[in-house]
Amino acid sequence: MIGFWLINLLPPGAPLTFDLNTPTGLWTFERSTACPTLEPKMLKDGACGNTYAIEFRLPTDSTRSAVADTAFDEVLPICLAASFVTGAAVTIRDSLPSSEARFMQVGPHFPRARGIADPVACVDTLTNPNSARQRLG
Repeated sequence: MIGFWLINLLPPGAPLTFDLNTPTGLWTFERSTACPTLEPKMLKDGACGNTYAIEFRLPTDSTRSAVADTAFDEVLPICLAASFVTGAAVTIRDSLPSSEARFMQVGPHFPRARGIADPVACVDTLTNPNSARQRLG
């Protein structure tokens, strides 16, 4: 498993968990127990905090190393997309304790950890309105 703390992710509805299916596989997001306390400070004062853990389960076969490399390549686009849709500066901080990989330092191409008071989100739901139509039709 590879996993990191996401800073400043406040998705609509602040679900306890949600998944993101990418070309490489499934990323699972789990809300921090500190999120309910952090959220008001983040929205009002522009504070930063670890709001969600993000995890990717690696396969156990010979593709493990290649899949891990590809999954790492998805972390930056996930942060940039999350920043865009939430209006906040979403980035990674520390690796999770059970992660097989560790960041020594996040590169300059990642959004820097900064608070944005009163972020303006582009979405108000995590549900894709087209997904129901695709399943039904």
